[in-house]
Amino acid sequence: MMLNGPTHGGPAIGSLLDFPAGARTGFSNPTLSVTRVDGSPCVLDIPTIRGSGGSLIVTERQLSDRLTIRLHWVGRQSATGADDCGPSADLLLSKRDATALLHAAGGYGPAMSQRSSL
Repeated sequence: MMLNGPTHGGPAIGSLLDFPAGARTGFSNPTLSVTRVDGSPCVLDIPTIRGSGGSLIVTERQLSDRLTIRLHWVGRQSATGADDCGPSADLLLSKRDATALLHAAGGYGPAMSQRSSL
C-alpha cells in the first residue's frame, strides 16, 4: 500500500532532507546501513555526507508490516569505499532510520529552513 500524505506517521512524499556541505548538527549515530530498492546494501555516513553535501527526498511511503519510506539520494558520496551508495540511489528506510536522518540534517527543507518531527 502506498501512502501519499502524513497519515500513519513518517514524512510526507516530497519532504527534502538537505545536507549542505560543511553543515554541522548533533547526531549520535554517524552511520546508517540502508538498503537500495534492488535489495543491495549501502551506507549513509553522516560525516562523509556533511563533508561533501547531499540530499534525500521522500518519493514513496509503503505500509506493510511496518512503515517503509523510499527516498532518493543525490550527492557526491554517501560513504567512503565500497559501502558508498553512489552519487544517486533509491533507498528503503524504516521510519526509525528516516527519523534519525531528519535529526542528522537538523530538519527538512533547503538549508534546513523548516523543522518537523517524523
